[in-house]
Amino acid sequence: MKHYKNLMSALGDAMPVCLAWRLNGSEDNYFNARDLFAFALADDNGEGALKEGQFYLVSAEGAIGIASGYEYFVRWLFIPLEGDTYEREVLRLKAELERDAQPEPVAPTVPEPVPEPVPQPAPQPQPVYQPAPEPAPQSAWDPQPTPQSAPQPQTVPQQPAFQSAPQSAPQPPKVRFCRNCGSPISPNAKFCSGCGNPIAR
Repeated sequence: MKHYKNLMSALGDAMPVCLAWRLNGSEDNYFNARDLFAFALADDNGEGALKEGQFYLVSAEGAIGIASGYEYFVRWLFIPLEGDTYEREVLRLKAELERDAQPEPVAPTVPEPVPEPVPQPAPQPQPVYQPAPEPAPQSAWDPQPTPQSAPQPQTVPQQPAFQSAPQSAPQPPKVRFCRNCGSPISPNAKFCSGCGNPIAR
């Protein structure tokens, strides 16, 4: 029987013959291939590392277990489902894979408002040098011309850019097993219910 250093490698050889399992020792804790793949990712990150001399095994039916030194002493973790339960889990797997394949809806983007054009002052003609004319005599009824000031350009405040909120990725389910015997462990347990060994935090 082939030995595997991690759960992901064992799962790769188990999936051609089985796509749904139950946790050994439970009657309603089911895993399809997608669930077990997410668990294997967490296992490969160090949460369920094997001890020295341990390795994973896969049976001909697709069961996955841990062996300690000898192949005849195997702690089976995932037992293949059968019958209607297996069919229901395979249908759930297909529905989840189809949902994953659909593109995520994209939030509509709000177009930025286009600022109105700012009126520009008319170009002023360049003065041409001419000799100053001799001043004419002013009469009492001749009004003095008043200089006109050029219009000042207006500024338009800039609009803040729209930013979309970040999306959080779904977290894979976390199931823990005893590193000594492979029994399932509850999240707050301090000792293994199978062998009594203390649980490392």
